[in-house]
Amino acid sequence: MQEYGKREKILLAGISVFAEKGYQEAKISEIAEKANIANGTIYEYFKNKEELLFSTPELKNKEFCDQLELHLRGINGAFNKFRKYIWWWLYFSEEYPDYAKILLMELRSQRKFREHPAYQKVKKATDILLEIIEEGKKEGSIQKDLDSYLVRHLLMGFVEHVITRWLLKERGYSLVHYTDLITNLVIKAVKEEKP
Repeated sequence: MQEYGKREKILLAGISVFAEKGYQEAKISEIAEKANIANGTIYEYFKNKEELLFSTPELKNKEFCDQLELHLRGINGAFNKFRKYIWWWLYFSEEYPDYAKILLMELRSQRKFREHPAYQKVKKATDILLEIIEEGKKEGSIQKDLDSYLVRHLLMGFVEHVITRWLLKERGYSLVHYTDLITNLVIKAVKEEKP
């Protein structure tokens, strides 16, 4: 079992409390209690509640990207990588619903988050997706004239909508069930038709 330092414990407690209460309603005292530390200790690591919220991706996003890169090793073809990317994102969200909730329902709406260093870590996951799209264009499986960023938005839009809907509902079904449905829709939209 992984041993966490105080900063990591605060981040994990922050994820839990922000997911349960929402950013506006969450209190530093609740996060401190959850982390089993004194209130003032949080301010040794984070200047305020917003800084703590913006830092929450540090732990989970690193895990997401490290494991994603491992999952993609040895997989050939952009569409096979799409399928694995989508599966991993859905699986990870199912495993860590509090983190998914913060990322999609709290941080996405915070304009200032784009200026925080943690945003670059979150962006790394979408940069991996862009690399897969570019690979698909080079191998001739994805239409070369498509804007890679729009293809990325298309895929992310599908996945984020499915996850957000799941987070807002009872979560009584598996997210990974949607892997092939989303993958097949995206492939149909971007596939290079052979003459």
